Amino acid sequence: MKKIIQMIILLNCCLLSFIATAQTTIRGTVKDNAGGLPGVSIQEKNGKGNGTSTNETGEFRITLKGNSNILEVTAIGYLKQEVNVAGKTTVNITLKEDTKGLEEVVVIGFGTAKKITNTGAISTISAADVRTTPTPNIQNTLAGRAPGFISQQRSGQPGKTGADFYIRGVNSLSGESQKPLIIVDDVEYTYDQVAQLDVNEIETFTILKDASTTSVYGIKGANGVLVITTRRGKIGKPKVFFNTESGLQSAVHKPNFLDAYTVASLKNEAIRNDDNGTPPEFTDADLEHWRLKDDPYGHPDVDWYNAVFRNNAYQVRNTVDISGGSEKIKYFVSAGQVFQNGALRNFSKGTYEAPDNNYAYQRYTFRSNLDMQATKDLALRLDVTGRTGTITEPHIATSPLSTVYSFQRLPPYAEPLLNPDGSYPWAFRSRSSFYETSLIGRLALQGYDKTYRNEFNVLVSADHKLDFITQGLSVQARIAYSGDVSYDRKLYRNNIPAFYYNPVNNTYTIHSNNLYRLEPLTLESSAENAITRKTLNTLAKINYNRSFGNHNIGGLVLYNINDVTKGSYNTDTNVKLLQEYAPVSSNGFSYRASYDYKQRYLVDFSGAYNGTSQFVGKKTKGFFPAVSAGWNIAEEPFMKNNFKFIDLLKLRGSWGMTGSDITKGNNYKTEQIYGTGPNYNFGESSNTFTSIQEGSLGNLDITWEKSKKTDIGLDAQFFGGKLSLTADYFYDYRYDQLYIKEDVLKIIGVDLPYTNSAITENKGFDGQLGFRHKTGNLNYSASFTFSRARNKVVYQGEAAPRYAYLAKTGLPIGQGFGYNALGFFQTQEEVDNYAHVANAKPGDIKYEDANNDGLIDQEDYRAIGKPNLPQTVLGTALGVEYKGFSLNVFFQGSFDYSYRIATAGVIPFQGNLQKSALGRWTPETAATATFPRLSNDLAGPSSPSNASSFWMVDAHYIRLKSVDIGYMLPKQWTSKVKISSARIYVSGYDLYTWANFDLYSQDPEIASGGSAGTYPVQKVINLGLQVGF
Repeated sequence: MKKIIQMIILLNCCLLSFIATAQTTIRGTVKDNAGGLPGVSIQEKNGKGNGTSTNETGEFRITLKGNSNILEVTAIGYLKQEVNVAGKTTVNITLKEDTKGLEEVVVIGFGTAKKITNTGAISTISAADVRTTPTPNIQNTLAGRAPGFISQQRSGQPGKTGADFYIRGVNSLSGESQKPLIIVDDVEYTYDQVAQLDVNEIETFTILKDASTTSVYGIKGANGVLVITTRRGKIGKPKVFFNTESGLQSAVHKPNFLDAYTVASLKNEAIRNDDNGTPPEFTDADLEHWRLKDDPYGHPDVDWYNAVFRNNAYQVRNTVDISGGSEKIKYFVSAGQVFQNGALRNFSKGTYEAPDNNYAYQRYTFRSNLDMQATKDLALRLDVTGRTGTITEPHIATSPLSTVYSFQRLPPYAEPLLNPDGSYPWAFRSRSSFYETSLIGRLALQGYDKTYRNEFNVLVSADHKLDFITQGLSVQARIAYSGDVSYDRKLYRNNIPAFYYNPVNNTYTIHSNNLYRLEPLTLESSAENAITRKTLNTLAKINYNRSFGNHNIGGLVLYNINDVTKGSYNTDTNVKLLQEYAPVSSNGFSYRASYDYKQRYLVDFSGAYNGTSQFVGKKTKGFFPAVSAGWNIAEEPFMKNNFKFIDLLKLRGSWGMTGSDITKGNNYKTEQIYGTGPNYNFGESSNTFTSIQEGSLGNLDITWEKSKKTDIGLDAQFFGGKLSLTADYFYDYRYDQLYIKEDVLKIIGVDLPYTNSAITENKGFDGQLGFRHKTGNLNYSASFTFSRARNKVVYQGEAAPRYAYLAKTGLPIGQGFGYNALGFFQTQEEVDNYAHVANAKPGDIKYEDANNDGLIDQEDYRAIGKPNLPQTVLGTALGVEYKGFSLNVFFQGSFDYSYRIATAGVIPFQGNLQKSALGRWTPETAATATFPRLSNDLAGPSSPSNASSFWMVDAHYIRLKSVDIGYMLPKQWTSKVKISSARIYVSGYDLYTWANFDLYSQDPEIASGGSAGTYPVQKVINLGLQVGF
């Protein structure tokens, strides 16, 4: 018995010793040169998911469960370390900064990848690089910074400054199908929604450009994808950051209108030029009054742009965010406010009778991102965000800027600013159909229109590790809701009293509206929400990532459902149309499988099988596969041993298919739609009945657009990350585009259906070259980005033109057509002996008779200029830091596009005359003229209404896009007032523009042929303060 007891005691001691050995607890700290590092991941190698992270001071504790005795230590921005802890209970670990950045994690579709093993074409921008750019719309900050990102800011109006943007140009004949997919934290956003985001909420912007990165989105990935990730909390003490900035806006381009004397003189000249018996409009006495400026009421001379618009308007932006957390919960909470004022002068009295109606934009944002570690294996996430915005505009039928540009409505001599008795005048010297009441008075008294927009988003997800099944396996479930509501409110009157003052007899004549007193203001608002967009997204995903020695594999499979409902309120019928637009539901599977050997040989398979309710015919789902591969030459032994200055040298290529489900009008094309037709009268008493007529034929065979994408790329990095290069060549073949063929005879008697017939192609190259270096306290960097994309129509079912030069096939998408201008007719003999449009005279534009038939008509049209979207975009960023000082400068340029001058921007006597008219043709200036002869005929031979190459500018520009100069106050100063950091800065946006068509005072980014009344793009100078606690 005694021996048995001794044996039991011995076995228990051995067992306890084994347990103690198997469950060794390791304590330690992780730091860098500056001190302890919070949030560092500590994982036991081959420990079946056993891991922890450092606390706010860099300390950790982990109990080993395996037998490897090795800890894997990883942190963003630092090199990964493997630490042997055999026989140890405490360790101190010092991490080295990852100057090469090869371990950096980049965002790809529905996941992430290491920079060193990524085989797709992506561009990434840290939001920290653009956070102080003084613009309220985040897409405006990206132009020229990301290779492949092409944008145009069409307007500078407060609340409507968001740029249109495209990835690698456009490659679809459907305008709506040219826009990229936008994903914010894995949830689809619209252009309007992304414009409401505050850059302070953002962590990174990632541009997905090739099939290997976009195929997981399947039917929505053909136009590329903009992926935005928002900021999240990190382990550590609570950190509070406050940012406030104020700035002044001013127009990048302002019109420089001619004065009344010059305009009146040119008006008489135009009448003489027409030589049709019309007497001069103004006498010599009239001209003398305008020259002397001695009769301000009978012969007013007003510079209407400067009278109505100020040189500057102000804007304010404030943000505050709090972040921090522990191993159990991490949080990031932010709030922001933006206010932009308009450039109108303040004519109101601030009372109910004259409410402030200046252009304005006010926005408030809120975001709360929570990450909770419910158990060792279960992570929960809750994101809640809300935004509310208000856009204010003056209540006026024709916008103030359009009115100012219009000669028909408001020439410089139309009316004085005010009458002698302080009453408002009316435009007695404008075109008779535009004897409008005073613009100043209407801006003062006619009230405002406001548009309110409210958004609310919530996302809930759960991520569970399944290491008990196999290491590296996890599942995720997520549901997200997005609601977007808008409505209008108006406080207005439509007419005001106005009087013409005659200084000759000191009398007043009332305007034809016969108003002697102010009408009461009318308050009007949407009875219901005017626009409603609701999105519900659900996702279930399986992830797997694991290493087997030198072999690394990863993959995911997910099922995704996205339901979008749009609607509006019909004020005419008082019916709430929640489904005015057909609800769209898309769903399907996506997958990705990746493998690499020693981070040297890389291969990735990805794709999707999904569809959308946009197509309810014979085919509703499609398969969109992609494959990519890479060879990291720098990881080959002979390269490591002989070319140690090479950090990364990776060749990669991809091929795959993607799709686009966007249709023109976003409605069903599979069914024929019947609509109302003309009225008919029946019976002896003439009873009127509305007819019903056939719409376009339906087509049950149609499907989505399809794209075959090829990409070949190079990623290189040298000298410890100091020098880097990324370059890609791409080719995109877009086919099965929905198009109504034009090569079928119209005798069929009904509009033809859409068919999957059109084909286009797009090819080009993009990339980035970067350099950075640090010497002591001096850091400096430079980068150059380039993007080039050219498309072509391959087939669109075009009716065979009579002449080959009239064909659109083979030309770029959006190619303009018009007459080819050969110069000016110099003599009447030349006019008589050459084909010309009716009423042509010497000084008019001479157009090429392309078919030599002796006539100038639309059969002489040919391709002129280029499309309006730039084909080449360049960007250069320069940065310097020295101790607490920093300077960042960014230039952006766009090239290879055309701008067509039209409407009031240039047509004399339709638009107010600018300095371009001074270069007009006259017999004396025939050899040097830069502008046609002046004519009183607004649709005359030289009018821009006759599209021609004369009015087409081959455009290019370079902008000083942004500048940021800052100083970080020394810690010994800020610590005395318990502030952890403080930085003051001055920043600017669109500060200077070099363009090749300043003559017409148009911004180089506004739409070709657009109205001169577009609110000008604004340059901004800003002063800001950032404080951290």
